[in-house]
Amino acid sequence: MNRIIVSIWISLLLLFGNTNCLMSQVSFFNQDNITITSGTVLTIKGDFYNKFTATIDNSGTIEISGNMTCISSNDVFGTSQGTVVLNGTVAQTIVGLTPITFNNLTLTNTGSKSLATNIVVGGSYVNPSGILSVGNSMLLLNNRTLTLTNPLPTGINYSTGVIVSESILNQSVLLWKMGSNTSSHTVPFGNLAGVQFPFTYFVVTGPANDVRMSTYGTTAANTPLPTTPVAVNHIRNNAGTDNSANMVNRYWHIESSANPVAEFLFSWPSSENPANGIVNPRGQNWNDPQISWNIPFAGQTNPTAQSVRVPGVTGLNHGTWTVALDASPLPVELLTFTAKPEENKRVRCDWVTASEINNDFFTIERSKDGVSFEPIGMVDGSGTTSAISEYYFYDQSPYSGVSYYRLKQTDFDGTQTWSNIIAVRLHGDNNINIYPTIVNDFINVESTSDSDLYFSLYSADGRLVMVYDLKSDKKSASAFQIQRGNIASGIYFARTTTLDGQTDTHKLIFQ
Repeated sequence: MNRIIVSIWISLLLLFGNTNCLMSQVSFFNQDNITITSGTVLTIKGDFYNKFTATIDNSGTIEISGNMTCISSNDVFGTSQGTVVLNGTVAQTIVGLTPITFNNLTLTNTGSKSLATNIVVGGSYVNPSGILSVGNSMLLLNNRTLTLTNPLPTGINYSTGVIVSESILNQSVLLWKMGSNTSSHTVPFGNLAGVQFPFTYFVVTGPANDVRMSTYGTTAANTPLPTTPVAVNHIRNNAGTDNSANMVNRYWHIESSANPVAEFLFSWPSSENPANGIVNPRGQNWNDPQISWNIPFAGQTNPTAQSVRVPGVTGLNHGTWTVALDASPLPVELLTFTAKPEENKRVRCDWVTASEINNDFFTIERSKDGVSFEPIGMVDGSGTTSAISEYYFYDQSPYSGVSYYRLKQTDFDGTQTWSNIIAVRLHGDNNINIYPTIVNDFINVESTSDSDLYFSLYSADGRLVMVYDLKSDKKSASAFQIQRGNIASGIYFARTTTLDGQTDTHKLIFQ
């Protein structure tokens, strides 16, 4: 016998007292530093435990039919380049206090394999070339990260097997260290039912370096929305209503540590098709800074009924993705809409769009009470564009006092959406103004002078419900802002008094 066989044999005799345990369901404990030479196969018919600071210099093969537990703080296999085979017919788990680095990791037989620690596959030597062989098995990432250090597309091979991400927090991650390799890298993602729906990352120009990939399925309502690593705020369509019936019931999150140009090939099971059919599905990515969905990239194709290939993905477009029908894409949000007085004579409205889909025109609307609006002007839209567009409009004859402005956007098919409402105050003869008339959260007290003010609020039956001393040095820009607090809904009268005794009273409606 060579040294490794003797070491194992002695361990089994000490633990179990007879040689028949070699072929029984046993637990193998390694408390020493052992070597498995090339061509040697260590078969463990049960659980494997690596304890304390024990290491294994593995140039051969270790076959394990039970769980693999490494309760040591060191790197168990070091830079050794052997193979570990998990071949259980029942569920197996990889457990560790620290990440475990494998060179070759092979999964076989019907038992699922699950991570209870982060693992590395491909080796930790200078030019790692180890392989993750999924075969026909199921590997559950289980809110852990599996890192592939082999940059080649052959770093993963598979047949009907699946890698299960399926974490709504995007914490079940496959991180592939692709480096400067410009090839297509495929991950055989799948679900707990064993249905396979691979994702392929095509590197057009690199390097891509480290690419993080995760995915999860949703309900028919496309919930829960992704919350990490970025939060998706909505899945509304251009009419401002829920678009889930036109969306594939799945999200993907793809990140790169570099700035490559890539193509993505998404696929999904037919059970996750949109409720309204599967005609021309198109990938769309979430634009986190703009809190919006980018319009679908041009040139997308559908290799199969349940897949879409997206070209021209830059480093800026990596992130959270989903798939929506081309006829009903997710919307592009209005970035900003503002309305401000100029020289107390006119009001300038400005707005910016990140991109537009079938946008015919904008209508600027004005209201005296914030409820009933009238159109006061129109500005042509830009049709369909992925560029940022800026617009403005002047109201040359605004109302005196408080008025309200909003923006209506109309598509070529007549679909309309509205912006938020902006309150604007033009000064009359009095240099003190209180607005908005309809109060939700705040009351603004605007003064053209630098005088201190005394503010009081009375209910409709004359009760004093609020008082404030408004010091001029506490004024923000041209106005004081007062929080509504817990004042009940109803009609109130706000009065301001200057130091020289001038008063001003306004009627307010608290909603």
